[in-house]
Amino acid sequence: TAPAATPASPSSGMHVIPIKISVSGTYEQVMAFAGAIQSGPRLFLVTAFGLSSVKGLFTGDLTGNVYALPSIVLSTATATPVPTTTAP
Repeated sequence: TAPAATPASPSSGMHVIPIKISVSGTYEQVMAFAGAIQSGPRLFLVTAFGLSSVKGLFTGDLTGNVYALPSIVLSTATATPVPTTTAP
């Protein structure tokens, strides 16, 4: 569950929605995801990034903020976990 959105600043008209994401894959996949999330269609800024590895499987832990206009921010933000799949 994501916390409620808070105004970025009174003059910007934007709201900040804090997000935490954990992604696993090869080093290249994790780094590509971290780059893509910042250049995708949503305004997302990574504020912290951690990387760990166990037997060649890398896990990236990203913390960041999504910025949204008040007209599209729901009164209560909820996140639905996405099922993970492992490539053969």
